[in-house]
Amino acid sequence: MELQSSLKTAVDSLTNRIQDLHGLVREEREQRRNDIEHLATSLVGKVNECVTALDEERSVRVTEQTVSIKRFGEDLITLQQRIEAEKLNRDSELGALRSEIHDVLGNRSANDEHFKAATLEELAALKSSLALEREERVAEDDEIVQAINDYTRALQEGLNVV
Repeated sequence: MELQSSLKTAVDSLTNRIQDLHGLVREEREQRRNDIEHLATSLVGKVNECVTALDEERSVRVTEQTVSIKRFGEDLITLQQRIEAEKLNRDSELGALRSEIHDVLGNRSANDEHFKAATLEELAALKSSLALEREERVAEDDEIVQAINDYTRALQEGLNVV
């Protein structure tokens, strides 16, 4: 009996401890659940803040890009106007330069014809003097050959006599 009574007391004590543990576990689960819900709510709030900040940043960036594109477009139009004005100026200068070149080429043609005629006369004179020089050299070469032949004959006759 005594043993049964002490066993019953021990079992009751164990049951009470288990019930206390179950209660603590339930409280811990509730606390964890509440913490998780609180963290989830906080996280959703932070995410919403980030999304709002991103939307604002995107809106500011789009506005800045729009202003930049508008400025770029205005600059491009101004540049095109300047290019067109410069092109017209260059075309007029080019036309004036072409007319000057045509005038100079016309005068140059007359000078070129005169130079050509003078050059052709000098070439004809050089050709004729070159032909005379060639004839003189051929005649001199013939004389040298004749002299060598005479000298060779004289040597041969002298050798024959010796």
